[in-house]
Amino acid sequence: MRPALTSTKNPIVQDARRLHAAKERHRSGRILIEGPTLVAEAVKSGIEFITLFIADGEQDESGSFMDSGVSVIPVSKHVLAAIGTTVNPRAPIGIARRPVASSKLGAVDCLVLHDVQEPGNAGTMARTAVALGLHTVSVRGSVDMWSPKTLRAGAGAQFGDVPHVVASIEELRSAGLHTVALVVSGGESLDVLDSRGPVAIVVGNEAKGLARATVDSCDTTVTLDMAGRFESLNAATAASIAMWERARRRPG
Repeated sequence: MRPALTSTKNPIVQDARRLHAAKERHRSGRILIEGPTLVAEAVKSGIEFITLFIADGEQDESGSFMDSGVSVIPVSKHVLAAIGTTVNPRAPIGIARRPVASSKLGAVDCLVLHDVQEPGNAGTMARTAVALGLHTVSVRGSVDMWSPKTLRAGAGAQFGDVPHVVASIEELRSAGLHTVALVVSGGESLDVLDSRGPVAIVVGNEAKGLARATVDSCDTTVTLDMAGRFESLNAATAASIAMWERARRRPG
């Protein structure tokens, strides 16, 4: 086992810290996976690790990674804090290859994130989608599905069902999906989710919802009836209700 890194100026540490930024994650095709729970989920899903940072003195827990050829690097507490993105990060923290979606777009129902900007919402929706048998799709311009915060909110859902990234709603329609825009008012009832073919439920920006042009590009719209004094719900909550209804109504 190599000696522990104790300087945040070390090039290896600096390289890991650059993965805090979406631009570097996209450029390098690498992601940061933090904490024992997410690391274990990534391993179970077959994610390819490159480097694993462990807390100095906890080398015994890294044996399986060392046997697989992953570079295991012990670090001091303050270096671990610099690599992580939470206030008090827990080891291990890994650098891994960003996986590529392998499922065929259009083969199953999808949840589509269009201009969703909150990592917590995106991760929650991805986790719910996996639980209810929907595939997650992100339209370019939405939050990075591989940010550390999104991964935490999704509990690693992205590892087992890697999201597709598409340029437009038309790409979904071309794949044979019946696109359903989730709108605050004026849409049809949830009965449209009885569709026999695969559907794509499109949810928009937390504050602004879906742009008019996006709504017009979808096959139909759906509105959740509100009995109380609020006209709409949090994006993740609304999407979860729509996904549950689709799962309940899905033919077969």
